[in-house]
Amino acid sequence: MTDPSGAEKAVRFSQTISPHQPARNIAGMRWNAAGFTASLGFIGDIFETEDQRNWTDASFKTYSTPLDRPFPVQIRPGTPIEQSVVLRIAESPSPGGERAAAPTQIAAAFPPDQPARIVVGGPSNRIVPEITLGASSAPGVTPDRAGLTAILVELNMADTAWPDVLARAQTDADGHFLDVRIVASTAAQVNLALDAVAPLDVRRLGAFDAATHLSERVLWAALVEGRPSATCSPNSLAAREPISPNLIAITIGCLRR
Repeated sequence: MTDPSGAEKAVRFSQTISPHQPARNIAGMRWNAAGFTASLGFIGDIFETEDQRNWTDASFKTYSTPLDRPFPVQIRPGTPIEQSVVLRIAESPSPGGERAAAPTQIAAAFPPDQPARIVVGGPSNRIVPEITLGASSAPGVTPDRAGLTAILVELNMADTAWPDVLARAQTDADGHFLDVRIVASTAAQVNLALDAVAPLDVRRLGAFDAATHLSERVLWAALVEGRPSATCSPNSLAAREPISPNLIAITIGCLRR
């Protein structure tokens, strides 16, 4: 990994799930694979990498802006924002090592003047994750719900408009389930949100601290114990006696021990 000053350090992705970012303050990264050296350069912001296995995605995601910086950020109309990610692949064959397709072959497979097309395979007996879509952040925008299981809504309990956000998510759902993530600072705020979603058709519930972005113990306890109708096993995360008969799980985001 390369930081904005140009200093480099080696980073190893953990086999076990990492609750915190394995790499921060990233301006570039470089790795070797199949006889080639690949490098990524990030321009326009500071990037960091997080372990997406915390949210059941089998990957590491590199993104900007760092989560420890205050947000949201006010941006005046007309302010230019430019970001780019540059991928470079160079041949560096190792003795006896197998080599992947050459860069010219890769370029030929993905011509820049033609749109890339991704084809999903046919029916499979494998279980795949349910597909959800985030609720619209502005009124009057109706999402395409085809193939969706739920509409995900994030309730920031410090924002007095959170009931309006929940109501808009209900409109977006239009008969689909809701996936509710509660952003709170106190157990009382979690309980307030639970009261609001109790009559709704909720598929999943989660609670995250507004400052640390983790499922702090006080919030987790409020989520699983604060309402007799919304309890679950902290070990299995399998819901029982749920708020909604369709509630299948209570999510957890890096529970702080």
